[in-house]
Amino acid sequence: MKNKRKLSIWKKIVFFLIPLFVFLLLLELSARYLCHKRFAKYHTSISVQGNSRWDRDSLTVWKNREGYLENDNSSQYNEYGMRVKSGELKMPVKKKNDFWVFFFGGSAIAGMGSNQDGQWLKITGVSAHSIENSIDGQLEKILQKAMPDKNVRVFNAAISAANITQSRLNYEKLRHLKPDWVVSMDCANDIHSLKEGEDPYKKLFDTWDNHPIYKLPYKQCRRLMSNSALAFLVGEYVFFKSGIIRNAKNTKQDREIFEYWLKQNAGRKALPADIEPDTQRAVASFMRELEKFNFALKYDEQKYLLLIQPHLSLRDPEKLKDIELAVYHYKLSTSPCIDPFMRAIHEKVLKNYADNKNIVSMDAVHYWDSWVFVDYCHFSEQANRKIASEIAAFILGGGTVNIFKNVQ
Repeated sequence: MKNKRKLSIWKKIVFFLIPLFVFLLLLELSARYLCHKRFAKYHTSISVQGNSRWDRDSLTVWKNREGYLENDNSSQYNEYGMRVKSGELKMPVKKKNDFWVFFFGGSAIAGMGSNQDGQWLKITGVSAHSIENSIDGQLEKILQKAMPDKNVRVFNAAISAANITQSRLNYEKLRHLKPDWVVSMDCANDIHSLKEGEDPYKKLFDTWDNHPIYKLPYKQCRRLMSNSALAFLVGEYVFFKSGIIRNAKNTKQDREIFEYWLKQNAGRKALPADIEPDTQRAVASFMRELEKFNFALKYDEQKYLLLIQPHLSLRDPEKLKDIELAVYHYKLSTSPCIDPFMRAIHEKVLKNYADNKNIVSMDAVHYWDSWVFVDYCHFSEQANRKIASEIAAFILGGGTVNIFKNVQ
């Protein structure tokens, strides 16, 4: 018998790697076909979908990524970062009969449901709201019914986690589109504590640069998922199963967690008489930014409404029922005090802008009987409808009516 030739270790590695490479290549090609079939009609791709919804912006620090399609295919972002119905990627040219309202602000007005930091989502089971169930969709419906001779559109340019500075800068980027009305809801995302000499605008960029999406392992995962269809599908599956991807398909209320927090009550502590200097500086910074936004809108002769967003910590405990009560108890377990920054802002706006109908504290929301909050600052579907009706009353009244005044 002839002696069998033994293969060297390197040849064994090569003979192993070649079929593995061919196998992975076939998987990648198959994955690319599936992704193309899935995304082509929405004019997006894995280079967009494999990245975060946020995209860096030199002016506003971050923005909504153009073309990004939400996981449930319910909405997408156009070239101006506005949330629109899937497939409506290009902003239409405004015509004579069009009536446009632009939304600015953070995640609450953008339509976000329960936050995933903690157990909010498990308590409520409320995922991100569809356009139809968000404030913008509800407002569009009300205005269109009231103005049948107009083509009403509400474009939502709000950016998750944005503060009032970013809202103003975003408006200044989009003012050339000539909206009929501008509505912005701000406060919860603003800097709640500011050290002496600290630059708020620099702090925004630092926040973006230190975001987890730029850290291990998210940075490396994003790079892989935006370049490989196979990595995208695997990553999407992992994120979906883990609950990181939040939508109605993988979100449901955890009854045990809900029942647990419904029975808990840590009790909330009153605010001290004097607000700390760092909080005072943050309040003064917000009020300056609010006035800058107010001045820019007035200078443009733009019809507008600036809303100071409500907060769960300021909610009247006597109005809480069922799910919201459980959410409130969970909030007390994480921070038992009323938020001093939010309280101070509402008090100052109520006092300083008492005669200005265009700058409105939503403090009345804290006393509504119906379900308002699904976490510390995001709203229920019922609250979205009520808020939309208040905004509609203001717009239809030509900006002359008082809104969010003892509304029940």
